[in-house]
Amino acid sequence: MEYPGVHLEVNDPNFDIKEAPIRDDSLNFIRKVYGIMSAQLLVTAIVSAIVMSNPIYSEFVQENYVFAILAAFCAIALYILLNVAKIYLVQFLQIILFCSYLWKLFRLYAKAIWWLLAVLCVTLLQLLQQQLWL
Repeated sequence: MEYPGVHLEVNDPNFDIKEAPIRDDSLNFIRKVYGIMSAQLLVTAIVSAIVMSNPIYSEFVQENYVFAILAAFCAIALYILLNVAKIYLVQFLQIILFCSYLWKLFRLYAKAIWWLLAVLCVTLLQLLQQQLWL
């Protein structure tokens, strides 16, 4: 496909990267993907910080390792069942499973982490909104 007035040969001395045909749609898509990835990284970092700094959680995990095994099998099942993965967003289901695993911790420190739940809900709503608007 040729674009008028644009030289696409790299060896051409008149080549200017600013003139290369880049569509705004592809740049917007890349921005949305980076936004979703950064939001997921932010949620993961917040949850990991709570897990690393709380000895009660580590005791809960050591006593009730069945929940970790159950969460792992659910994640594997979601990847295997492609029909479910096409209907529901796998990332959201995994975040819900992981956060439900932390429910006992949330009940113990409910007043101290309401802000975390609010941030998580707002982030999930924004991610869902961005996912539906792609």
